[in-house]
Amino acid sequence: MADWSIDEVRAIVRDYLDMLRAESNGENYVKAHHRRELLKLLNGRSEGAIERKHQNISAVLLKHGYAYINGYKPLSEFQGLLEEVVLEELGGFAMDSTYPMMSHSWVISSANLATKEMDKSSFLHHGTGVPRNFAFFFNFDPSMESREINLTHRGAEYTATLTPDVVNTRTRLLWRSDFSQVIADTLPSYLEKFSRDLPVTAPPHLKFLKDGQNSFEVTFIVPIEDESDKELDDAPSQPLIRREGAKKTYQATRYERNPKNRLEAIRVHGTRCAVCEMDFGERYGIWGEGFIEIHHLNPLADTGEEQEIDPTTDLVPVCPNCHRMIHRHGDVLSLMAAKALLRR
Repeated sequence: MADWSIDEVRAIVRDYLDMLRAESNGENYVKAHHRRELLKLLNGRSEGAIERKHQNISAVLLKHGYAYINGYKPLSEFQGLLEEVVLEELGGFAMDSTYPMMSHSWVISSANLATKEMDKSSFLHHGTGVPRNFAFFFNFDPSMESREINLTHRGAEYTATLTPDVVNTRTRLLWRSDFSQVIADTLPSYLEKFSRDLPVTAPPHLKFLKDGQNSFEVTFIVPIEDESDKELDDAPSQPLIRREGAKKTYQATRYERNPKNRLEAIRVHGTRCAVCEMDFGERYGIWGEGFIEIHHLNPLADTGEEQEIDPTTDLVPVCPNCHRMIHRHGDVLSLMAAKALLRR
């Protein structure tokens, strides 16, 4: 049989991406129907040939860190032409529209960013489970044998292993005791709770940022809001007790925050201050890991009502010093104005 022509390759790639889009959106589709329609566009290809080409497309997507259709096991040794067409079609496919992808305690926000809600296994058993259809994020085929990847935290490298879990039809991500020690040192209060089987209402998250095919930068996200993150009204009532050192009672307005918005803002923007660029983990080491406040670019008090918040465009991380300066004199400073004052 002759090699696949450019028109044939483009037709099957577009059909594959249509199925992938449907799968990502939770829509039902029938692969057999797609194969029958493809037969009309191809030059005497068999259904088996179409199946193999679909597997080749999965292999290209896996190679470049994209999701692929779970039912088409990646098959390497594909045409160079196929890879070119897949990458070309991805430009119009808008792969970002398939994100975020969520399964169990995992969220994949983009081809390069994923977060995992940490659980008892993360703290006590040196690893965590990865849903089978999320293994692509780690450039791993669940049908492969185990392989090692690098986790980087604060400039130090740690070795982890991806291995198939045949019994539970998922992938296991296992790390060694040195990275478990990092977790223990960074999040000691959570370690104690999980060790004693105490309830954990807002678990921390492990953030993976892809840095090449085999390396992932990891940071910790603590979703609990700090009290200093709540932007109180700066006009308290008269104190009931005036003597210094004694307790005072204030009446103030506090605008309720959604901790999920805070978590998503940190997923997207990280924990480096958007004004002075300080990172508490870099400055204070493990003690400061994951600490940051979140600032609303459009203050909640402006409307006095509930409003929809987009963590990507409406929220930014700022350190407490910069946060206080932004809100100090009533009129809220823009980030640009705050940066200008800091430069002076």
